[in-house]
This record gives sequence, structure tokens and C-alpha cells, in this order.
Amino acid sequence: FKTSPVAQVTIRDKPSLAVRGVLLDLAGYGRLPTLETLTCTVRSLARLKMTELHLFIRLTPQTDWQLAFLPHDLISLDRECHDRRVRVYPTLDILQPCSLQELNAYFSAFSAIVSCFGSRDKLHLGPCLSSVILSAMEQMGPTQVFSSLQGALPSGSDTSIVICSNSLTNNPRLLDNIPANVTLIEYGFQAEYPFMDNLENLSRSGCQQLVCVGTSSWGCLVGRPANMIQNILEGVAASDLCSASGVLMASWAASPALSPLASALPGWTLGLGAAWNSRVTKEEVNQHLGDILTHHIFYDQTGSSGKVLLDLGNNEASVELPS
Repeated sequence: FKTSPVAQVTIRDKPSLAVRGVLLDLAGYGRLPTLETLTCTVRSLARLKMTELHLFIRLTPQTDWQLAFLPHDLISLDRECHDRRVRVYPTLDILQPCSLQELNAYFSAFSAIVSCFGSRDKLHLGPCLSSVILSAMEQMGPTQVFSSLQGALPSGSDTSIVICSNSLTNNPRLLDNIPANVTLIEYGFQAEYPFMDNLENLSRSGCQQLVCVGTSSWGCLVGRPANMIQNILEGVAASDLCSASGVLMASWAASPALSPLASALPGWTLGLGAAWNSRVTKEEVNQHLGDILTHHIFYDQTGSSGKVLLDLGNNEASVELPS
């Protein structure tokens, strides 16, 4: 409508899922973006209606600062996200399993990270830390375990604890006794991952549920678009059908770290779009995702950079796969 009046329209729209988040692995052996690059990426993803940014952090009990990003960097990122109505959460994890009693040694390290962020309504615990808690629950019961966590986790009485549910699927005894303030998150990154079956089994707990899918951009040069598309669409569809709270799209670090941050952008873009409109089909994704990346992520008005990135990923997969 550059030369004529804008037509009168009424648009009624709402998201399929309330939580539409991105998870970035901050492992030191990965390829970390600069704060400027990460901030620019957040601005682009916020335009795609991202609601949450999760920063995956593995910690040791030492009290020294353990991240490449300094505290003032995280505070600056948190403020940038807050201005765009995006909540930032640290996803806390540990490097190796330990006992429940040994978790108290991590309190200072956990608190130093959490204090950089303004959102305290939930605390996301990574798979290794979750396994310590679930193992203790089998021996001691949930009441005693969660009361003892107050000395290890910087959380209040109103904080929802988000724990990895992958080891809970076939453990009905634990599922029936999980506290109501716990949110279960199911991690799955392969095209054929059984999201639907697992979410149905986990629903007996009565807890809120989240799903964590993947960008399929780690352990390769430029990503695996076919695996990424099926994994994300199936994770979103299962979340919608099972009334889960939403989905996170994870980009994990690999060693060696080969792919740049740009390789995660197709998965993040698709995931945020599908979480808004869960009815999107694989055919529509294959037809439009390249153009969406070109114009709305890379701001490339004359080229086809988004399609080129997807083609490079498909070419890499065609070389690697036995078929």
C-alpha cells in the first residue's frame, strides 16, 4: 500500500502455545556469540514473538565466576529482553552427578548466576541436576527431598522448579508423588522422538509440562534441516494436543564446535512460528522457511540467503547419510 490508502482489516490472532522459548548452551567449549551478536539475535527473535530465553549453564562448586559472559553482560541482556517482554532464565546444571547433600556446595555458584536475572517465577534445572534430585526422591520421598533443596537452590516458596522428565516416563511411582509446583520438561532432539506417548504418560503427575526440541545445528557444519523440521513440528503438535505450557528450541554446544550461531536460526525461527501456529505443515515449512529467514532474520531484501543456508544443511546431510 505504498501509494494507496491501507485497507481496513480486522485481525484476530492468538498463539497456540503460551511459552515460546529459545535455549542457548553457554558451554565454554562451544562457539559463543559476542554480547552484541546475542543481543541483535534476541531482537530478531523477539519480533517473532519469543516469550522466554533460557541460558544453559554448567557449574562446579567453586565460588569464582565461571562464565565467559560477565555479570554486567547478563544484566544488560536481561534488561534488553525485559524491554521486549521476553523473560530470561538460567538453566542450571552440574558437570557430574553428586549426592543430594553435596548440592549445598553449589549454592554460591547458583546464587551468583540467578542474581543477574529479574525473572524468579521459575528455576530451570538441567538433566544432570534433575537426575540427582529424582534419584534422591526414589530413596527419601519427594517431601524430604524438596524441603532439603532450600539449602542448595536459590528459589523462593513461589518459584516453580522445572526438572527434566526423560527418566520419569516409565516410573509411575515417582510420577504420582511429584509436588504441584514442579514443571516437567521433556527433552527430545530426533525426528522420530515419541513426544506424544511420553507426554501422555507424564500427564498422570498433574504437573505443568514443557517440551524441549532442537535446532539440529550441533555436531555438524551447517545443520540438519530435515531432522530439525520433523523434530520441531512433532514436538509442537504433541505440546498442543496434550495442553503443555509450550516449547523451547535448544541449540546445544558440541565438541568440536563446528557450526556458527547462524546455523541455529532456522530452528529457532521455525519453532517460534510453529508454537504460534501449531497447524503449520511440513509442506508449508519447506516452501516458505527459506524466504522467511531471508527477509525477516537476515534482512536480505535482494538475495536468498535463508534458502542457501537450508540448502547447505541438506547437502551436508546428503553426504553424511548412508542413503
